[in-house]
Amino acid sequence: MKFKAEHISIRNTMYIDKPNEDFYICDDENGIYIVLDGVSRDVIDGKYPNPSPALRASEIFALNAHRYLQEELSRGVSDFSAIIKSAMVFGNECIAEFNSQGIYSFPSGTVGIVLVMRSNRAYFGFIGDCIGKVVSFDNSATFTRDQTRNVDLYREEYNQARIRSEICNNPNHPAGYGVLNGAKAALDFIEIGYIELSGNEKIMLYTDGFEDALDSLTPHQLYNITVSKAKDLSQSISGKPIDDRTLLMISSEKE
Repeated sequence: MKFKAEHISIRNTMYIDKPNEDFYICDDENGIYIVLDGVSRDVIDGKYPNPSPALRASEIFALNAHRYLQEELSRGVSDFSAIIKSAMVFGNECIAEFNSQGIYSFPSGTVGIVLVMRSNRAYFGFIGDCIGKVVSFDNSATFTRDQTRNVDLYREEYNQARIRSEICNNPNHPAGYGVLNGAKAALDFIEIGYIELSGNEKIMLYTDGFEDALDSLTPHQLYNITVSKAKDLSQSISGKPIDDRTLLMISSEKE
C-alpha cells in the first residue's frame, strides 16, 4: 500500500518577528511522517530571537530522526515501534550536541510526532502536545495525549523559569511533560504505539495552532477537509493571535 500526504505550515500571528518554529517531513516513498513544534523562546530586549533556536532544534531532530529511520528501513528492520523509539532517542542526542554550545539561557527544544506507515498499521511515537488522529467517514480517535494539560494548574505558583526547570522533563512532578531538548529525562516521556487500519482512514498530524479549529469538527467534516480549508477555518474562528499551524493529512493510495 502506498501513502500520500497533504501538508501545510503557516507562520504564527503572535509577534511580527517570530518565525515559524514548526517543522515537518512528508516522505511518502518510505511512509515516514514527522511533525514538530519548537518550544517558544523568550523575547529579549523587545525582540524575538531570529534565527530561532527553537526552529533549529526542530530541524535537527527531524532531519536526523528521518535519516535514522530511512537507514533502518532500508536494512529491512521490521520492529517499527523499536526503530521509532531509537530514532527519537538519536534525534534528542543530536539536539543535546547543539545545546552543548551553551549560548542560550535555556536549552532549545521541540515536541512532536514521528509516524511510520506500514500496510495496515500506523506506528507512532510522540512527546509533548502535538495531536494525532485517525479519522474515518463516521468516526475519529486521538492516539496522542496532551502531556502539558496539567501545567496550567501551577502557573500561579510557578513562573516560566520554574516550569522549565522543575516541571519540564520531570517524570516525578504531577504536571511533568516532555520536551526534546537533549536531556536524557525527556526519553521518559516518549510514548510509542500503533493503530490498526482498514485502508479507508486518514491520519491527521498537527501542531496545537490547529487545535481549536480541527477539534471542533465532526468526523465527517474532518474526513473531508482539505489543508486549504483547514487554514481558512483556523483564521476565521480565532479572535486572538494564532500560534504556528502545521497539518499533515495522510491517506492510502491504491497501487
